[in-house]
Formats: sequence, C-alpha cells, structure tokens
Amino acid sequence: MSEPITDLETAVRVLGALPMPAGPDPELLAATLERRTQLLLAVQGTARRLRKEANGRKAYGDCLKAENAELRAEVAALRAERHTTNAALADTTVALRAAESHDLGTLPAWLCQRFDPRSPDWDNLSDDDRAYWEHQARAVQRAVQRGGFKASQQNAGDEVDVAGGA
Repeated sequence: MSEPITDLETAVRVLGALPMPAGPDPELLAATLERRTQLLLAVQGTARRLRKEANGRKAYGDCLKAENAELRAEVAALRAERHTTNAALADTTVALRAAESHDLGTLPAWLCQRFDPRSPDWDNLSDDDRAYWEHQARAVQRAVQRGGFKASQQNAGDEVDVAGGA
C-alpha cells in the first residue's frame, strides 16, 4: 500500500471508518420531536388557562363595574339625603336658637297680649309699659333657666302650715 489513496471508498476501508449518514440521527430526531411536542402541548395548555383566566377576569371586571355603578348611585342618593338633612338641620338650628335667645321683642309682646288683651298693640305701647313687659319677660327667662318660679314667702308658709297643721 504504498501508493496514495485517491478515492473515498478506499480511504474508509483502509482506516476502518464507517460511513456517516447524510441526515441527522433518527433516534435523536425522535427524541427532539417528542420534546418539542411536549413543549407545544404545555404552551397550548398555558394559553388555554390564560384565556380562561382572562375571561374570568373580564366577567369579574364586568361584575366590579356593575357594583361600582350601584355604589356610585347609592353615594349620590346619600349625598342628596345629606343635603336635605343638613338643610332641615340648619332650619331646626335656626328655630332652636331663636327660641333659646328669647328675643325680648317677641316674648314681652306675647306676654302683654296674653295677660293684658285690652292693651294697645306692642308698637303703640308707652315706654313705661314696654319696660314693664320687658322686665316680666326677663323674669320668665330666669325662671325657665332655673327650672321653675320661686315660691313666694306667703305661699311657702301656707304650704308649711297646710302640711304641718292637721
């Protein structure tokens, strides 16, 4: 074998090498195909799960939108109620403050008409009569603040006599 090898077949035979197939190994190709199939199925399963979750989120989102609309309507109704309540409360507060202030222009005039119906109208009363009824109005205010009128000495003594005498 001294002559040079010029063709492939002879070189393979001399060196003892086996011929290489022209394509990939069929076993390796089958394993790769199996692995890729499993990956594809996993991706498809994940895609289905994500679509399902997205649909669930959409339904949940729609539910939240409806609940949000209901709550906004309830808040609007409560605000309207609060405004009417505040208005009524303001009116009541004004009325109570007017009643508590015992306006000397109103109470003396009322006392004058109540206890002296034949007297002239409040605007036509003399200054002395007005001063008298204003004094009476202040006495009524003090009695209301105190919780009642003071018993006179004579009445207090009569009560003691009535209670003590039998």
